[in-house]
Amino acid sequence: MRLSLPIAACLPILLAAGKRPAITVQGLKTPGIQIPYVSLKPLAEVVLDGVVVGLQVSGQQMLAVHGTRLDLIDVKTNQLSDKPVPGLAKACGGMASGFESEWIPSCESKSLTRIETKTGRILATLAVGTGRGQSLVATSADSVWMLSDERTTLLRIDPQDNAVVAEIRLPEACGAIAYGEAAIWIACPKAGRVLRVDPARNMVSKTIETAAKPMALAFGEGSVWVLCEGKVSRIDPKTNLVSATVELGSSADVGGLAYGEGFLWVTMPGLPLTKIAAEGNKVMQQFHGSGGGGPIAVGFGSVWLGQDNKVLRFDPKRVAATLAEE
Repeated sequence: MRLSLPIAACLPILLAAGKRPAITVQGLKTPGIQIPYVSLKPLAEVVLDGVVVGLQVSGQQMLAVHGTRLDLIDVKTNQLSDKPVPGLAKACGGMASGFESEWIPSCESKSLTRIETKTGRILATLAVGTGRGQSLVATSADSVWMLSDERTTLLRIDPQDNAVVAEIRLPEACGAIAYGEAAIWIACPKAGRVLRVDPARNMVSKTIETAAKPMALAFGEGSVWVLCEGKVSRIDPKTNLVSATVELGSSADVGGLAYGEGFLWVTMPGLPLTKIAAEGNKVMQQFHGSGGGGPIAVGFGSVWLGQDNKVLRFDPKRVAATLAEE
């Protein structure tokens, strides 16, 4: 989704006087941090047939899913494979890799589709329902986990027979799930909390209060990173406490984040890419402009952004070399 920058209410008067209209830029005001997004040139731009709803590093491939199919991107040529996987029904809620398969929720059919990674065959379609959020499915060492409705119900699925083996009731409207640090982590924006689920007991073991509206999760440097409204909360999984809060200077309540190449990368509407150093929990760069808030992934030495019907690939070295205007 593209957002236009807000223009001051006095626009007609300013235009009549021949002056440039005042433009409000989101983000941090620290000198040297903000950079126009148009200054950042991608390594590649891959065009799909629909709006990207999920990006996933799987083996030696970058996978991109949109409404009706799964596309494979050759990371050497940045070209789409001539063997896409069709047959999805309004794919939504991201995707997850595990058990030699890709797991993709479909909102139209209220199901979870299992696709064999090697062959692209659809192995199963599980009528388990779908919740609402950018990340509805995750895989652990022995199970697939799915947010299956808006109440919220967390399902545990056995990949051996594609059957639900456990159901866990959570607070209403949880919308992001991820596996890391030997636990399932779930962001619940309405409750303002992140839940830690113990896979050994199929129950919530900890409830952790974060900044407002936690919406996305990532793992890196021994921490759980949580994108919230205008902030990132860093959770120490050893203490189950927020160890740091990073200000982003945005009121966006949608977005994504991923860890890799030594940094945490955040995308939000109006701030397509923000780079955060784990050491010192410091925002290093923040690119402002149209776009942002879609899927994000790090892999193959690159940062990948889903923006409308495109997948953009960025070189972290080029990002670092793109400097703020004096």
